[in-house]
Amino acid sequence: DYLGTRQSGLPPFRVAQITDQDILSMAHREARRLLSDDPDLSRAEHLPLARAFEDYWERSITEIS
Repeated sequence: DYLGTRQSGLPPFRVAQITDQDILSMAHREARRLLSDDPDLSRAEHLPLARAFEDYWERSITEIS
């Protein structure tokens, strides 16, 4: 439909759906618990996670500038 509202030749847009709310809820609870117990992620067992966050933010800032 060249001048109408329908278009052909374009694939339909799809939105990813996250269907397992239980896993998301569990991950959210665990993240809140972890940050409640160690907000600075300064415990030895949390240092790899702290470094991963630092690397992520450094890359984000570098991409913006």
